[in-house]
Amino acid sequence: MNAAARRNDPVFRAERKGAGRVLLDLLAPGTTFRGFLEFALIGAIVLAFLHGYNPDISGALRGWLPAGTPAAVPSGTGASIAGANRLAAVSSEEGELNRPRMPATPHLAQVELRASYFSTQPEPQRTALVQAFGAFQKREFQRALDILANEQSNGKVRLMRGLALIGLADARNFQAGVDELERAIALGEPKAMAMLGVLKFVGFFGLPQDMPAGRRLLERAAAEGDAPAARIVGNGYSNGWAGAVDPQRAATYMRIAADRHDVKAIYLLAKMLSDGSGVAKDKAESERLMTIAAEAGDADAEFAVGMSALRAVSAGATNDPEPALRWLNRAAAQGLVHASYTLGMFYLLSMPETGYYDPPRGMEYLRQCAEVLFAAECAFAYANAFELGGAGTRDPVKAYAFFLLADDASASDNAKQRLVGLAKLMTAEQIERAQSYSVEVRRQLAVLARSRAVQATASTAAGAAR
Repeated sequence: MNAAARRNDPVFRAERKGAGRVLLDLLAPGTTFRGFLEFALIGAIVLAFLHGYNPDISGALRGWLPAGTPAAVPSGTGASIAGANRLAAVSSEEGELNRPRMPATPHLAQVELRASYFSTQPEPQRTALVQAFGAFQKREFQRALDILANEQSNGKVRLMRGLALIGLADARNFQAGVDELERAIALGEPKAMAMLGVLKFVGFFGLPQDMPAGRRLLERAAAEGDAPAARIVGNGYSNGWAGAVDPQRAATYMRIAADRHDVKAIYLLAKMLSDGSGVAKDKAESERLMTIAAEAGDADAEFAVGMSALRAVSAGATNDPEPALRWLNRAAAQGLVHASYTLGMFYLLSMPETGYYDPPRGMEYLRQCAEVLFAAECAFAYANAFELGGAGTRDPVKAYAFFLLADDASASDNAKQRLVGLAKLMTAEQIERAQSYSVEVRRQLAVLARSRAVQATASTAAGAAR
């Protein structure tokens, strides 16, 4: 360490201080000593979690998570388990794990139009509709219209024509597309009701925003048998955008959608049953439905089942974390930040004798989560490990770069403090290299973001699940 760094580092200051003042200096935000203390503390908490003790760790995680993450769970029954859950599940987006993630407002992608929707149509029209839908998914809107040009105008043909016209994204064609959806609705087409209901709720290209009319169309689509529409309305009564916060109505619509095999609705209903939101609490039924949703591939459900299995290890009900890790891996593969963060911390902080201490593997989960998903908690934990040598190698340049990225992702005071502390121990050349590295990561993220934006635009326009 150079002389200037020594003068600026509280550990090496030469002036005499009382013991109390020294301790305060050592624990100041951004100092290396505090970082090591936090690293030791989080390791102890993870070990306690894995070996049967469930503390409320939400406060202890402050040093490993950016500022702005949720506050500690309330004390009382269940708080210790909820606290243990937070080890891997804290996020500013979702907050408490026992709160279902529901969109604030509806969007077309939730309507989930798929090629299989046209399977009941007679040939050759079925083939034409499937081909038009395929062209639409590729954003080849005019080609979709050309495929359907000579098809008899029933509800499903008008639905696809309407969506293709809307996809052309100019005011004249948009209005023509809305007119086609209106004609499909007149023929009893539920997907058209749901699509136009979302458009009326939002307002677009001169279509006046009319939330009550949008809600009525979505409710009508649900009554006509459209499961995603029922889920959307259930979300609306959960969040209030349907006109009121009404947990009972939310649960009723969610059950309708779940009974029609809507996977996301099954997950959300399981959460409602677990919480007693709009329904009587039923843990057994909640677990059954959650498993069904997880087996059907819902990432949130996979994460929930994985965490439940991990709690079983914590409680001593089993010594085998493999089922939990399999579920968490499935969720992580779908881009769920919580799952990647959980797995990264699990492999970084397990004791070697458990056989699950694997720092390179843990770091890879955090890297993917930080660099690809641009998740603040992963970037922060990744930076922390580089600063403190959590993976066996200290790298202040990468630590500084990922603290910068964590700050970008969450405007975190905690990340800013760690940057100040690190900068005191780094040369100007190291800081410049770290800044360049972070710029390159941002550039790669921008490329990914543009690609995702194109995919999201096509998906949203199509109303199709990715």
